[in-house]
Amino acid sequence: MSDSVPKIYVNEVSFLLFCQNVGFIGLGNMGFRMVNNLIRAGYKVTVHDINRDVMKMFTEMGVSSRETPYEVAQDSEVVITMLPSSSHEQMGCFLEKMI
Repeated sequence: MSDSVPKIYVNEVSFLLFCQNVGFIGLGNMGFRMVNNLIRAGYKVTVHDINRDVMKMFTEMGVSSRETPYEVAQDSEVVITMLPSSSHEQMGCFLEKMI
């Protein structure tokens, strides 16, 4: 396969196999655990959440945090969102248009 041919990823999980820098937005019950698993697996993770306390907790563990979702996207090859409702997911669509 030539390097000029784009890779096609079967799903989000297989896409992670080709990434080193993962952005994660939403550090609630599920997101918190997922980020910890990514860190244990050796990924460089950059996080954002509206809860500053949970972002501080990750920062104290050596994880990068950013003030906005846009900043997370700038530092990441892929961004995962784990948000509580569809209205929050709409923010992700807005983010995509900004990039």
